Amino acid sequence: MSDISVEPGEMSKSGALRMRDFTTEAQMQQTKVLFGRSLAGVLANLMNSALVAIVMWGEVDSSLILGWVAAVWLSTGLRYILILRFHSTLITRDNFRMWQMRMLAMLMVMGAVWGSSALLMFPPHSPLHQVFLVFVLGGMAVGAVVVDSAVFEAFLVYAIFVGTPIAIRFMLQMDTVHISMGVMCFVFIGALTVVARSVYHTTERSIYLDFERNEEKLKVERLNEKLLLEVAERNLAEQKLRQERDIFVGGPVVLFLWRAEEGWPVEYVSPNVTQFGYTQEDLAEGKMLFAQMVSVKDLKRVMDEVKTHARMKSDSFSQVYRIVSADGKERWVDDFTVTVRDAGGTITNYQGYLTDTTDRKKMQDKLQESEERYRLLVELSPYAVVVHSGGKVVYANDMGVNLIGGHSLTEFVGMNVLDFVHPDFMSLAKERLRDVSQEGKNVPMHEMKFVKINGEILDVEVISAPFVYQGMTTVMTMFSDITERKRAEDERKKLISELGRAVEKANNERNIAEEATRLKDQFVTMVSHDLRSPFGSIISVLKMLAADKKNPLEEGRREIMVSLIESGERMMAMIDDLLNLTRLHTGQLRVRSSFFDMQILSKTAIENNRFMAEKKNIALVDEIPPGQRVYGDFSLLAQVTNNLVSNSVKFCDRGDRITISLAHGSKAALAVKDTGSGVEPEFMDNLFKHEVKTTGVGAAGEIGTGLGLPFSNDIMVANGGTLEVASNPGQGALFTMRFSSQRPKVLVVDDDVITRTILADMLSRAECDSTLAENGQEGLEIFERDDFHLVVIDLLMPIFDGFSFLESARQSKTKGKTPIMVLTSDEKPETRNKAFRMGAGDFVHKSLVRTDFIPRVNQLLSIWRGY
Repeated sequence: MSDISVEPGEMSKSGALRMRDFTTEAQMQQTKVLFGRSLAGVLANLMNSALVAIVMWGEVDSSLILGWVAAVWLSTGLRYILILRFHSTLITRDNFRMWQMRMLAMLMVMGAVWGSSALLMFPPHSPLHQVFLVFVLGGMAVGAVVVDSAVFEAFLVYAIFVGTPIAIRFMLQMDTVHISMGVMCFVFIGALTVVARSVYHTTERSIYLDFERNEEKLKVERLNEKLLLEVAERNLAEQKLRQERDIFVGGPVVLFLWRAEEGWPVEYVSPNVTQFGYTQEDLAEGKMLFAQMVSVKDLKRVMDEVKTHARMKSDSFSQVYRIVSADGKERWVDDFTVTVRDAGGTITNYQGYLTDTTDRKKMQDKLQESEERYRLLVELSPYAVVVHSGGKVVYANDMGVNLIGGHSLTEFVGMNVLDFVHPDFMSLAKERLRDVSQEGKNVPMHEMKFVKINGEILDVEVISAPFVYQGMTTVMTMFSDITERKRAEDERKKLISELGRAVEKANNERNIAEEATRLKDQFVTMVSHDLRSPFGSIISVLKMLAADKKNPLEEGRREIMVSLIESGERMMAMIDDLLNLTRLHTGQLRVRSSFFDMQILSKTAIENNRFMAEKKNIALVDEIPPGQRVYGDFSLLAQVTNNLVSNSVKFCDRGDRITISLAHGSKAALAVKDTGSGVEPEFMDNLFKHEVKTTGVGAAGEIGTGLGLPFSNDIMVANGGTLEVASNPGQGALFTMRFSSQRPKVLVVDDDVITRTILADMLSRAECDSTLAENGQEGLEIFERDDFHLVVIDLLMPIFDGFSFLESARQSKTKGKTPIMVLTSDEKPETRNKAFRMGAGDFVHKSLVRTDFIPRVNQLLSIWRGY
């Protein structure tokens, strides 16, 4: 391919600088022109070959003519196929030369086929046919000037192979006329070459002019775009405040426009600035400096950053800082600021878009704290933690380094983890390593033997799981030294055989004692039940006789009758206490525990004893605050509280005081303190014993059964608590109910690790223990295996979602009534209704606001309603 030839003055200086790029571009365009004109050459080949065959028929052997025509048509067909493929392909600077070379080769073949006609079909004895053949081949060469000279080499290869054979054939005739005609043929080819070269340059120049014209057109378009942009910017400056008001009114982003002056006077603020406690009137039109809103903790940093961006001529920048709201509280904001300049480039204003990110900042701080806690947890873990990738150690905590016997982490890093495995467990270790590193499985806890660096053998428990560490898929392995435990187990096995006989003997003796107790309880129940019915009838008859106004009793007999009725009622109370005791001991009175508010116990006891207290002018004071969570059987514990208050009423006199409060130093203990006569010292050790009667006479002569306190103590023990007493004679008594320390157990199921972490942290602050599961299937397995007071589950999870969990959980006969709270970001009514129909206890949005989430948890745990 020839270089571009341009006359002086035809190219501008900038055009000359682009010469190299244009050369490649021009050659690609010339190739496209060559292929575009080639269809004309295809048609000329077909028609001229047919004309030659007709004229030469009879002068030359017909088989030669037919063979030659077939060669022309075959080469023409291949050229046509090449043209079609070219037009269906995307032509680029990288591939156009390949297509150019293919066309040159094709033209060479076609020129050779046409040139062969001078050798195959030259009629030596017919000058007329010779002249015809010269005119046909000359015409084909002339046509190549038009069709192929866009690429000069294409014309040359075609014209030379078409014209040279006929010229040589003439000269081989060796007479003056034919030699002259041969020379004329060479001259003709030379003349056509000059013309073709001129056409080539003309085409090249035309392409360059198009190129220059497109460049100028592009410059004009860019200039127009710049002018339009300047017009748009002027229009935008005129309409900006109105548009900003329309965009930001009611939205979360507050728009400020400050003057670029000291303190940043506020020229405009959007109406939704009320979210910070201010109004437009408070800030707009320069009444207040924006710098006064920025917290003094951040003001200097913010001002320095603005000055830095001004020096750097930044069009926009972002900042994070605190502002002081109208109520004096600090709020974190994200500020995206756009600089506004005049025509000279001087900054006149700052346009800021402020978004309140206080809640997000608090969440980030909490997550950072959690990450720090987890890091410390690993560092301070009593378990050895080793992280390895590709079988090589990349991290180990201090416990891991110490257990293996290393001196430092540097010594440990890079070692092969299998180097520490005992040979007896090598195959198992390799299998577990393959499962966790290649297949991504969590491998369960397993006992193995490790070999320390010094050769000492350790018995260990090992567990491994895959995770991402510093961007790599790695394996975390945790293990602990159980060598001493294994030795203790061996000792324990020895002791088991020795204790077996002793246990068997003790079991026999216990069975005998339990049988005796069962018979005793059965006897007491039977006697108590049989006595209750006749005693009830006797008391009813006595009350009827005492109330008979037609046959009134004499005063002395009436007193005897009242005494008999009071004795009978005491006996009935004793029988009821005996029945309750035996039902509790025999399991007929079952403990049904739940979480409830301790204040309900105090209020219930005060209401039940208010009449007797007011009758004796005794003050009942309730100092139990609301929200004190306790765990137990509310009905049974209410009997204990009622019994303690009624005892205090019995042993208090006029003007005394009974106070129900939290026990000193404990939130899970209720104290009943009175200013009555107190407990006699000889009774203190036997108050809660069934076999010793410790009842005394009340301040007004009341007589008890002596069974209330033992029964109350049994109830507290059955509920996992204790009942304590402290008293000094004449100074009152203090009874303390210490409840079970049971904390709510909550199962959290969510596929998002951040959400699980946040929920666990919230529940921990609410004094709840949480168990975490990362998907619905794992959560269901844990739910079926353990007991929980509440389940919190994400509704939308892959594979096994919250709906599937609800369906499976509600089919359980033993755990189907466990309350379930569903979390979701889908607030559509149909989703909510479906969840409640399937047994959800509550429906909570995943925004997880603590002040909303914890009360809902408490409500599902029955803290606020009791029984």
